[in-house]
Amino acid sequence: EKKPDFVVASGDLTNTGHEASYRLLKDILTDFPVPLILALGNHDKREGFNAVFRGGASDEAYFHDQVQGPLHVITLDTAIPGRVAGTITPEQMAFLREALARHSDKPKLIVMHHPPRVEPEGLPWGTIDMASTEELAGVLKGHDVVGILSGHIHINRVLHWHGIPIIVSNGLH
Repeated sequence: EKKPDFVVASGDLTNTGHEASYRLLKDILTDFPVPLILALGNHDKREGFNAVFRGGASDEAYFHDQVQGPLHVITLDTAIPGRVAGTITPEQMAFLREALARHSDKPKLIVMHHPPRVEPEGLPWGTIDMASTEELAGVLKGHDVVGILSGHIHINRVLHWHGIPIIVSNGLH
């Protein structure tokens, strides 16, 4: 049977963000048969996630990039601790600019829990803020971005934004 090159879990890895939940998740994923890309969502707590998956409790945001098959996957941490809505911090925008320059021969796939605000009149808690959305559009312009994978709003949606498909999955509860 053909297996996927990788799987993305775009946030809300647990419901409560307690360290015990991340330990259980790590145990469940121990024998996962393909590479797994994790992102944090608004239900996640950085301290618990970092304690289990990164070797020490801290409130440090979790963003990273890696090559998976034919794609360069860039993962951002759009969570704002204690809030439902999301943002992209200046530190992560700088990281994104640098990451986009790496692996220039590979198309980019962006993973972020909160999607960009495609509809300015949309629900403000359902996306990253408008300032982050506008800056993200500028940073991604001119790059070969094949898609943005998100979750958060608990409905399946496919949108096109500045020529980039945004795929929002309601997740598997």
